[in-house]
Amino acid sequence: MILAVLSRRLGFKADNYDLYINLVGGMFVNEPGADLPMAMAMISALKNMPIGEDTSSFGEIGLGGEIRFVSGAKKRVDEALSHGFKRIIYPHSCVK
Repeated sequence: MILAVLSRRLGFKADNYDLYINLVGGMFVNEPGADLPMAMAMISALKNMPIGEDTSSFGEIGLGGEIRFVSGAKKRVDEALSHGFKRIIYPHSCVK
């Protein structure tokens, strides 16, 4: 679904590529906040533009391409900071 939104809303043409998302230990993700990091990883791979090692992100991506609110934003930001991330990308709607 994420790739379809990227293609439709941002014009990414991934037809000639095989894109795979590898999760640690083959775990299953049932977390809407994982949409944005996966989309960023796909864009990074397609554009050959690495994401900084000090960058973290979270957010749900809607069918219209919007980045949606996810719960627990403060806890997510605090956790990322505690692991040394300096740049955190998340939905504007999570800011109070």
